[in-house]
Order: sequence, then structure tokens, then C-alpha cells
Amino acid sequence: LVLKSNTCVDNCGDSFYVNTRKCSPCKQGCKKCKDGNTCLECQSGYALHQENNSYFSLIPPELLVTTLKASQTK
Repeated sequence: LVLKSNTCVDNCGDSFYVNTRKCSPCKQGCKKCKDGNTCLECQSGYALHQENNSYFSLIPPELLVTTLKASQTK
């Protein structure tokens, strides 16, 4: 059992991860995460974007398209 909002639960559920037997929130836009910095699955409307080969951040798809178009024109 883990603690979520002062209640013991079997698992943390979507958008949370277990952090020292407590449920901690994933970053905004992340549906499933390993820890506070590693998103495994995005919520609808978000896409993973890898930076520096190790750090993952979430950006809305419309920004991803703009970023990809800008990098292709270089």
C-alpha cells in the first residue's frame, strides 16, 4: 500500500508514481512516469521530446510540429 492524499491505496494511478511509499505527481502532460523526471506515456494532446539524450520534457504537439519544421529548414 502507498499513501495518496492521506489515504492508503493499492497503486497511485495515472499521472502519479511511487516515491518512498507515497504517491507523487508526474510532470504536467505525463500519464505514466517512472519518477519525477522520466515520463513513460503522455496524456492525450502531448508528445515526448528528447533533449540532451537523457532528459525528457513534454511539449504540446503543435509546438513539436513547429520545432521540427524549424530544425528541418536549418
